[in-house]
Amino acid sequence: MRRLLLIALVVGACAPSAGTTTTAVVGEEVLVRSVTDGDTFEIQGDRIRLIGINAPESDECWGEESTDVLSDMLGEAVVLTFDVERRDPYGRLLAYVWTAEGAFVNQAMVAGGHALARAYEPNTMRQEDLEAAEVEAKDSGAGLWSACTTAGTAETVRITDYETNPPGPDEDDLNGEWIVISNVGDDTARLEGWTLRDESTGNRYTFDEVLLEPGTSMTVFTGCGAKTNSERYWCSDYPVWNNTGDTIFLLDASGRTVDMLSYGT
Repeated sequence: MRRLLLIALVVGACAPSAGTTTTAVVGEEVLVRSVTDGDTFEIQGDRIRLIGINAPESDECWGEESTDVLSDMLGEAVVLTFDVERRDPYGRLLAYVWTAEGAFVNQAMVAGGHALARAYEPNTMRQEDLEAAEVEAKDSGAGLWSACTTAGTAETVRITDYETNPPGPDEDDLNGEWIVISNVGDDTARLEGWTLRDESTGNRYTFDEVLLEPGTSMTVFTGCGAKTNSERYWCSDYPVWNNTGDTIFLLDASGRTVDMLSYGT
């Protein structure tokens, strides 16, 4: 069920915070069927991806909490508005989402620490508000910002280099794509069970028994090959990293974000 709906948002007596909005919205009303995770939900015949945010996956730190919050916030029906592009490369409908009461869901998820603000060009109409909400959430330790911080040697492991767009067709040179993980600290880091992933739900590489000594690096290639002390191979059948822009996530064995790096336009 879809229909156009005008929402008149109520302006409070106080100035709005990063998690609120005070503009009128004309959009498309839809009925919510199910919630996939903290940034995606299903409607009749379509899947909606919230613009400008990235929530933890269900098996990652704060993934279940993020999903539950979005489900509670959406209710039975919501209103959608759009940006430049209607769909992402995975066929999902891209939308800013508003509750029946006029709450801006994308922004509220970030403000509560249930998702990260992430710009996906060219759909950045409201990105400034989302990023302001993230600053406030991070400063206050809301949600994942306190629950999912890393400790110990995890704080010294970083994404230090990458190549996501080698010359020529990417599918002809899968090992031309690579990510470098480095131990910049003074202690040995055990990476067994850690995960390297992009912004999608399907592209994941899980480390086997890896001991990363201080001052050393590990390169993860997209294609196949024989692993060494400094090289691992994803052995993907297709390119992993989007040429125009993506986010590289490094997660520890508990699903907490150790490091992340966004690139592209």
